[in-house]
Amino acid sequence: MVLRTKLITHVIHFTLRSFLGLDPPEIRVLKNSPDKGPRKPNPVQDLHKEIMKLSMSSGQVKELRKETLSAMKERASQRVTECACCAMRQPTDAKFSRCKPCWENVKRTVVYCSRECQKKDWKARHKILCGRTLDFETAEKAAMAPRAGSQIAEPVSDTGRIGPAVGGFKRSPALVLLVTRLNEHPKVDYFFVVPTTKEWLDSDYNNPKVRAIVRRRRNQACTTGDRESVAILCHFFCWIMTAEAGRHAVKPRVNAKTITMQMTKEFEYDGLSTAVLELQEKAWEHPLKKPRLVEELDDLEWVKFFSGMDMEKKFVLD
Repeated sequence: MVLRTKLITHVIHFTLRSFLGLDPPEIRVLKNSPDKGPRKPNPVQDLHKEIMKLSMSSGQVKELRKETLSAMKERASQRVTECACCAMRQPTDAKFSRCKPCWENVKRTVVYCSRECQKKDWKARHKILCGRTLDFETAEKAAMAPRAGSQIAEPVSDTGRIGPAVGGFKRSPALVLLVTRLNEHPKVDYFFVVPTTKEWLDSDYNNPKVRAIVRRRRNQACTTGDRESVAILCHFFCWIMTAEAGRHAVKPRVNAKTITMQMTKEFEYDGLSTAVLELQEKAWEHPLKKPRLVEELDDLEWVKFFSGMDMEKKFVLD
């Protein structure tokens, strides 16, 4: 909290002086030296200790230190570690490899999920700053260099988690809520919201191949905002919901229209309805009415999947 407030103050100070046409202020930064050896004098820390001794009892000082240490440990446990190349999150049961020069020279944490990602990132940008103290020029070069593996952030395969947004994509509040819920329930492929009750309905597919395809498109849509993936995914969900409803007497609590409205809000895609209807027309040109999402499945696999569903009914979004 103190560090954040201090940084905000510096930003405001810089902004005001720039607005008034004044030179930027000089800011002294006290940095812990990575060199081993006897402790160097730090007047700010020494003064802080003296003030604590004068204003607090020894018991209060110990309690404050205990609370501070506990807070630091809690923050460390909540820290998200990601591969510097592909943005894959480090799973709880594994540990990514750390760049040795960066850690030993400047105490900077840079980790990689694999040797391949480390090589890609080295060529793309990491060689600019590896093990070096950052100045403005170096930081600018590294920031402007594109991340080698940032096109699609695949989740950790054994947990089913969706990675962070990449490539400048900003998630809407509705999509943030969806991704959070999916990461909390890694066995679920997607959640649909019942408009009347706001209840979450989970959706998952027993066919391993279909499930893998759905998750691949879902992850691409949720991490990059790729509109083609959003439309293909939404069309498949609408098709499944309509085909499933055809063999049940009970009216479903969500339908093609509510699904499209939900995904339009989540991905802020105003033309989604039009794109989904176009995909439906193309699917009906196929002899087996195969949706675009599962076009890589062979025909026999597809027939097994939709066995028992109503294939002769189109959905409407009016």
